[in-house]
Amino acid sequence: MKKGNIEGTIIDAKKIWWLKINKKQLRMTPADGATFPYLLKVKYTLNNLDYEKKKMVYWGDANINVGDKVIVTYDEEKPSKVLSLIKK
Repeated sequence: MKKGNIEGTIIDAKKIWWLKINKKQLRMTPADGATFPYLLKVKYTLNNLDYEKKKMVYWGDANINVGDKVIVTYDEEKPSKVLSLIKK
């Protein structure tokens, strides 16, 4: 599998509230030290074709906004398959 990278744009971001990641071993409240992953919808253009794909990411406490640029890693044999996203 050959990988390629291209710049993409976040067009939708939803926080997944039901999937809590605890960052502390001892918590005083249920949400103490909890962070949540995001379900991102990313748009990118490759070979004059537009792709819109969803990917779940966990970037810690990073500020995620619609319109932010990301680096999309995709499978060159199947460009519609997103392997990973990296915040730019």
